[in-house]
Amino acid sequence: MDKAVIWGVFDFVNFHVCKTLLNKGIEVTGIHLEDTGKIPYLDEKRLEVGRNANFDEYSFSQWRKKIQNRSAENQLFIFSIYDLYMLRQEHLLLNVQVRETILDYLKKYNRNIEVLFILPMQMLETNEETAVLDFQRQIKNLVENFKIIYLPSAYGPWQPNAFFIQQAIVAAITDIAISINDREWTEDAVYVEDAAESILELIEGEESGAFIVESGQENYWDKCVTYLNITEQWEQSKRRIVPHLSDHFVVRVPVKKITDLTESLNRQKQHTQMLYLNCFENDGR
Repeated sequence: MDKAVIWGVFDFVNFHVCKTLLNKGIEVTGIHLEDTGKIPYLDEKRLEVGRNANFDEYSFSQWRKKIQNRSAENQLFIFSIYDLYMLRQEHLLLNVQVRETILDYLKKYNRNIEVLFILPMQMLETNEETAVLDFQRQIKNLVENFKIIYLPSAYGPWQPNAFFIQQAIVAAITDIAISINDREWTEDAVYVEDAAESILELIEGEESGAFIVESGQENYWDKCVTYLNITEQWEQSKRRIVPHLSDHFVVRVPVKKITDLTESLNRQKQHTQMLYLNCFENDGR
């Protein structure tokens, strides 16, 4: 696989996967599903990837026109429900026009396309029928090579404020309240760059199926919370129940590279401080 299409390319996990693929020399077509005026820090993210000759960016409508009367090359489609789920924006991908365009394209070129879904751990423990699961099932029935990767709470640069760790970091810069998102998985955490490397390895592997990328460390989420000195806020929140993985056909994949916890959280702190400093400077002009 030397070509990938990432849906929602400027979302948190997707953006790190995009950069990891580009560093590997893979051509990436990035699709944004919403008005670019609504994408936080778009200019800054474009600076990180836009100069790479292997990166092209399209809005959904632009991509839709681009594929008309053009045969599909062998490529990987990456859908990160994880990002949309945490921001409560599943509707962007499940929009009727977006959904039907993707399904029609896969029906026509299914032999040339692999599909990867990145999902939050919460979706492993539920049997509730949702539009997301229906969309996932329809795609799985269309393509031969289909993979699912589940992630716990991912943290690192570009993490949205919907996440507890990012809220704690922002609270040290400006006055905001800290609260656990009821959609956040808090039994484990992975540094997003380490997770992206593991995702790349799974992409390159021949095996289809479902996988969990995890830290492989005991109480890693709690260690992050302790380091950030937000244990009190965390203890006020109710812990989630860990799913019984023996009941699911999933393979646990601990990240091979574990960036030191202090280093990884400091990277996120420094990155967040830089973004906020730039915003303050721009506001003062």
